Amino acid sequence: MKKIIPVISLCGIDGVGKTSIFKKLETEPELKGKVYFVGRGPAIAESTVEKCFPRKNGIEDWYSGEFNQAIAISCAIDYVNYYNQVIRPVLEGSSTQYKLVVTDRHTPCFKAFTLINEQPSNISLQILDSVPAPEKVIFITLKEELIRQRMDSSSDDIHEFETKECQKKLLAAYVNLFENSDLDVESVSNDGSFEQTLNQVKSIIASYL
Repeated sequence: MKKIIPVISLCGIDGVGKTSIFKKLETEPELKGKVYFVGRGPAIAESTVEKCFPRKNGIEDWYSGEFNQAIAISCAIDYVNYYNQVIRPVLEGSSTQYKLVVTDRHTPCFKAFTLINEQPSNISLQILDSVPAPEKVIFITLKEELIRQRMDSSSDDIHEFETKECQKKLLAAYVNLFENSDLDVESVSNDGSFEQTLNQVKSIIASYL
């Protein structure tokens, strides 16, 4: 596939603020018409597996065993279908007006989830490898205590996978992925003000426009 415009993806563990940053970027006037923004996408297969697949070991199932493998495969299917339906046509379109695609999550995020498992699903990784890697990964970070404060103050219920134990596993999987791949990764800390973080991300995006 000939890629006409580059792709930048926001990645990071749950609670670091990547989706909040993404949503704010979508409203920035200087990016409108130049950047094509793509959200996480649907989680139809993932939700089906979560509801129907037998659980044996409580929260541990999210990062080990067959339940994790099944979720990893379903996430890969969901995202690759979404990529082919939404992102690929923009990249391959000869008349596209956009200079850049920015995504809230991309294949590295789902690969990291797959790699949590000591026996990661090869099927999941093969499905995700069918999609070209992004040109740049912006990896959003936030101190653990700030993540917990943010989640504790949220009105939404905390999902099992958002718990401290699972997120530590996910962070370790991201580190493993980045160390053993040729992904172009730039970390951006969200420990300071939201505006400061947003400006850092915008600066990276501007370098591609």
